[in-house]
Amino acid sequence: MVMYTKDDMIILRNDINNYLNDPKFKGTYILSYYYLSKTLFFFILWSLLIHNYTSYNYRIIIIDSLFSLFWGMLVIRSFILFHDCGHGSFIQNIKNHKLHNWICLNITSVLCSTPSDWNIGHKLHHNNIGKLGQDDYDWGETIFHTKEQYIKKSRFERKIIRILRYPPFFFILAPALTWYIRMRLPFELRKDRKAAYRTSNKIINTTTMLLKYNFAYKNNIFAIVLFGDYIGMFIGVLLFHLQHVFENGYVRNIKKNEEWKLIDAALDGSSMITIPKYLKWVTLGIEYHHIHHLVTKIPGYNLTTVHENAPHHIFKNIKILNYKTMYESLWLEIWDEDKQKYTTFSNIEKELLTTF
Repeated sequence: MVMYTKDDMIILRNDINNYLNDPKFKGTYILSYYYLSKTLFFFILWSLLIHNYTSYNYRIIIIDSLFSLFWGMLVIRSFILFHDCGHGSFIQNIKNHKLHNWICLNITSVLCSTPSDWNIGHKLHHNNIGKLGQDDYDWGETIFHTKEQYIKKSRFERKIIRILRYPPFFFILAPALTWYIRMRLPFELRKDRKAAYRTSNKIINTTTMLLKYNFAYKNNIFAIVLFGDYIGMFIGVLLFHLQHVFENGYVRNIKKNEEWKLIDAALDGSSMITIPKYLKWVTLGIEYHHIHHLVTKIPGYNLTTVHENAPHHIFKNIKILNYKTMYESLWLEIWDEDKQKYTTFSNIEKELLTTF
């Protein structure tokens, strides 16, 4: 993590504001509708191809898997557009842009099987990521304990926590639990959370999802669509983890007067993920997450351009995750406030053994 002096931060903040507030980075409604239309075209193409494939009397598991993979990629692409609509960044600079965003939000909500009220809580994510000591929202999307909280648990409780948060188990189970259970509840499991949930959004999206699965079942492609949805959900959970969890991350305890700043959470606590060029049509720029947390009004499809054309000093110290550090990030399970870094339960347990 890079520590900036007060004067450095003033200069950097001014430079960032001057650069990122350029109106051209907000995109155009024509370009936004192009990306949405292209996504719908891919879904139609997928449907035509699988209809032709299933018209034959034989099936090949490899081809079935490829159809699932392609479907999962389309789900992720739709989710990125859906996410931008929720921020109001997808359609801008046009009369009645809020109505346009609302329409696109509900279209992409169906495509990625995510209730449109998800964006209410997501805005809280931006205001609270890495912010300990508050009850508005989870300070970490995929990290749930600090060292202090963990060591206060009994040995039995710690063992259960380690089992449930064991990375292979957690990343396999979390997508299904999140999309098929948590997102279907018309209330928040944690009573103090400020996010407002609409029952109507849950019912509408769940109904469209069930209709999709019913149609897939009747056309003998249920397993393909279901597995494709899971692939999309699985990648979504991985992205949320990799975007903020790396060894020297950014976490502040505001109850201990540790100042939390949005610009620090963006530059020090949000990563830039290495994505192969042939997969960027799926992620649509969300891998440049440091920029997204600085200015949410820049649509994802413009983030690559914003990063690549930025003055060198603005983003020179951001955390870039390559394939090796992405793998290492997946094994990080807990925040160690003493060492100010993410680590594993095993490391904490070793410290406890040496201490006692």
